[in-house]
Amino acid sequence: MERGFVTVAVTGIFLMTGCTTPSDSPLDKANAWSTVVVNTQEVDLSEVNCLAMPVSSDKKRFSVKVPFNNEYLKLPTGRTPFVAYRIPQGHYTITVDSYVVNPESKRDAEIFYPEIALINDEQVVTERIGGEKVKYFKPDVVKPEGLSLSFETSQTHASCMLVYTTDEQRLGKTRLMNEGKEYAKVHGVVPPPLPDTYATHGDVGHLSISLKGPSAIMSLPSCSGTDLLPISDSFSE
Repeated sequence: MERGFVTVAVTGIFLMTGCTTPSDSPLDKANAWSTVVVNTQEVDLSEVNCLAMPVSSDKKRFSVKVPFNNEYLKLPTGRTPFVAYRIPQGHYTITVDSYVVNPESKRDAEIFYPEIALINDEQVVTERIGGEKVKYFKPDVVKPEGLSLSFETSQTHASCMLVYTTDEQRLGKTRLMNEGKEYAKVHGVVPPPLPDTYATHGDVGHLSISLKGPSAIMSLPSCSGTDLLPISDSFSE
């Protein structure tokens, strides 16, 4: 199935994106291109409650489920659940991992296909990290399989990161690792005739947000509202 990538631009900012997928990745390829102009009248970013990240020098990773507090944001690219966090001061690589929900189910597996908008203190989107930069990762002993999206804080002047998805992304699906075929590939034998399984792209997501870098973390206050943190160390709760 083809999957489109939609660019969100605010106050005249245009960003063109495509899809570049490693040849050995289970991600389905896409060749659709589109641009959407979003002005400040169409999307009221002041309604976004940008929370402080619950991080410290000893804890640089936290988990959150979406939808969070049943919060949705209406974009021209579709109504989307979202989470928004203040970007701590310092130089980091911030990574959003989105894990497969119900990975044991061949029919109900789902994943939140993330995009990130970086917002400054004037509620203007300064940059968008789109779906073409999403990478697939295989499961290991530490975490299940999923999708990953990263950006460098040293290359942005934004103060808030908004993680969301779009109608275009919800049309797609991600091919999951087939253990039988993976075993055959590693051992150089003929793979068994097993059907591939997929995770549909939806509104339900298990996200893990992490910071990596040498800087000492300086926590920032939330932009507005009460600083309620949807935090857990796992998704078993």
